Amino acid sequence: MELNTSTIAVQYYHGKEGFNCCQAVLKAYANSSNMTDEYIEENFRKFGGGRAPEGRCGAVYAAEVLLKNNPEAIQDILDKFKQQAEHSDCRSIRKANKLSCRECVELVGELLADKINTKE
Repeated sequence: MELNTSTIAVQYYHGKEGFNCCQAVLKAYANSSNMTDEYIEENFRKFGGGRAPEGRCGAVYAAEVLLKNNPEAIQDILDKFKQQAEHSDCRSIRKANKLSCRECVELVGELLADKINTKE
């Protein structure tokens, strides 16, 4: 059985590599973005736990990185994410207690699947 990308992202989240939410989403889509594990490790380690720019959820920030040339897709993901999480900043998401960090990673992974072709 082939795993979907959102399930893969969840497996990377705090998995054996110790990836944070941002890194887990980026790693799940690494084939589409041509990012290496080393690049993800070195450049996105600091963006978990509410430390992404402007306090955004790290998984949401990863979507923005992956879709940097497609502002309409970013906005669509942000709108759909906020429908479920109510917010896009980590602190408010945690306070609202609607989604766990793991669920945020899974949701962004699902939303990205419609925007990024992961087929090789």
